Amino acid sequence: MALDYQWLKLKTFLKSRRRPSSEEMEKFLLRKRSRMGSTKFIGITGSGGKTTTARFIHHLLSENDRCALSAFDNALPSIQGGIRKLTRNIKYAVFEISGDRRGAIDAACKFVQPEFGIITVIAEEHITNFDGIGDIAQEKGCLASNILPSGVVFLNADDPRVLDMRARTAAKVFTYGKSEEADYCATDLSISADGHLRFTCRHKKESVQFDVGLLGLHFMTPLLGAISCAHQLGISLSSLAERSKTFTQTLGRCSLHSSPNAPIFICDTAKAPFGTLHLALQTISNFPQAPRRTIVLGTVSDKSKKGIHTHYKLAYELARKLADRVIFFGEKASHARPDEEDVLSGRAKFISNIVELRDFIRETMIPGEVILLKGSAYTDHLERVAMDYEKKVACWSTSCRIKKECFRCDNCY
Repeated sequence: MALDYQWLKLKTFLKSRRRPSSEEMEKFLLRKRSRMGSTKFIGITGSGGKTTTARFIHHLLSENDRCALSAFDNALPSIQGGIRKLTRNIKYAVFEISGDRRGAIDAACKFVQPEFGIITVIAEEHITNFDGIGDIAQEKGCLASNILPSGVVFLNADDPRVLDMRARTAAKVFTYGKSEEADYCATDLSISADGHLRFTCRHKKESVQFDVGLLGLHFMTPLLGAISCAHQLGISLSSLAERSKTFTQTLGRCSLHSSPNAPIFICDTAKAPFGTLHLALQTISNFPQAPRRTIVLGTVSDKSKKGIHTHYKLAYELARKLADRVIFFGEKASHARPDEEDVLSGRAKFISNIVELRDFIRETMIPGEVILLKGSAYTDHLERVAMDYEKKVACWSTSCRIKKECFRCDNCY
């Protein structure tokens, strides 16, 4: 904890025998931010890829300089906590910013005051809090609007809604993506046999190959956004490519897990918005030689006006094309309504209890099988099934109220 915050608490207690009020905390945070003139603040938002972008750029920048990271918990209280914990001599401060409702980004930027902004993609995440995807784009674009003219904004050239945000900022803009028109263009994308994303980054006349330990072509967007920002901060592309080789996967974001005498698990268990569901499900296609491919589909969130039945049905149709069997998990699984023939043949199965799921997978798995776990961390906690192969999990609660992924929970073991 930063000493200036400890001093604020002590001073307030000695004077009034109480904790600092919300008004006092706000003044303290704004004053602290104003005194960190030498620190470069980087804000990241979008409907997907925020955490990966934040972790990756932190990894790139922290090799030679002190860099603070505020990620995973990206709502205003956590962002304020991140600023509160900042210490002196920090050269970079990276903040993942949620835009889960109208006004969220403006509220966060009041404290972060980012000089650099990265916007990833626009999708129907948190759709129930907005009047359509255009309304979501309007909120995410608030990050671009909050960057001062002296700052820099990095926009995904492959997403028209993100690219349109150029009109919302007076700052310098760099674009990134697969588009030939992008300032930072990714080509030659592939997934290696060991599950690494490989691509070439081209900027002006320079082309550099990257090899990053992430499974899924869709990770190109957050990686390239981070690369473009780090490059504009003065690090050469060749140095960034070398540093990228040591980046480790984010647990629960299409993370790969393998143990002796166990299936190969792909865990995409942090969240499951319908708009980006296909990106996670398609990662299982990177294992065409697997003797069997299984998808465990938990809670699908952010249902729009199309209705819960439509979303689960569409999710099943996609999963069925990619996997040999699909297991529906949770209370809402019945909304998928698979064909009776698939149920009778065992290609589709319903399981509502996490212990039953664990036992079923252990009893039916075959060597070399690839199992994709897809669900919501706060609702399903599916990651425990994979974690149990690495180290025995102690907590198999079916009504957990802890708002934290099991990978980061001390109660699991």
